[in-house]
Amino acid sequence: MTPRIVFLHIPKTAGQSVRRTLGKTFGQDALAPVLVNDHFNEHPPESLLDYQIFTGHLNWDRLDFVPSPKVVFTILREPLERIASFYLFMRREAERHTAEELELPELRGQWMAKNLSIDDYFCKKDIEGRNFIDGLYDNFYTHFLAGRRYGARNKLRAKYGTDAAGDEAILKQALSNAEQLDLVGRVEDMAGFSERLSTLLGQRIDFVKRRVNVNAEIEPSASRFQVLLDMKPRDETVERLHSYARMDSELYRRLCL
Repeated sequence: MTPRIVFLHIPKTAGQSVRRTLGKTFGQDALAPVLVNDHFNEHPPESLLDYQIFTGHLNWDRLDFVPSPKVVFTILREPLERIASFYLFMRREAERHTAEELELPELRGQWMAKNLSIDDYFCKKDIEGRNFIDGLYDNFYTHFLAGRRYGARNKLRAKYGTDAAGDEAILKQALSNAEQLDLVGRVEDMAGFSERLSTLLGQRIDFVKRRVNVNAEIEPSASRFQVLLDMKPRDETVERLHSYARMDSELYRRLCL
């Protein structure tokens, strides 16, 4: 019996490529029609039990209803590269919209990426949307795995604190929860990850062939973080970016390297 597949898709970690490959391999009808948490309002869990594959920007705890046998995995990317890729993606997406469209509340994040300087975007404390930005970038892997959901950062910080001891406690919780995953891949080695997942599923899968949503303006092998540095952020901003990646870098090292 082929196990069900649960892919915890973290933004800017090749998730669309993974979804497309899984759909090509197992058939589009195998993909559950839930891509974001709000879709559960239209598709309650009991209506989804006939689907084999669950993949999207979904809270991990919302997928506990998926019965075994199942393979649960996620993919990580070098943290500073993910931060830069996400920021550049937001700026690129903003260019697709008119000024009027960018005033829509649901596009506020893109408006900020386009209209704020890189220094204000990452560092200015008193801007509307500061919590939104921090939630997207500040050690996202660690907070997601520790809280098993998107937007867990504030709740975890309220519980454990914002000092070094809090960092250590949250990282410990994230690593403990990560033990429940069957596999953790990394964007930098999708060929190796394809082999490992193929072995687990008993089905040949190749994530390298079907890459989508790639920034065509930047060479695939180029460092996105270097592109961001070439925008000449202040030292304060570079320091903030490194702080955003501090726990995630340790998590990435322990889970992927």
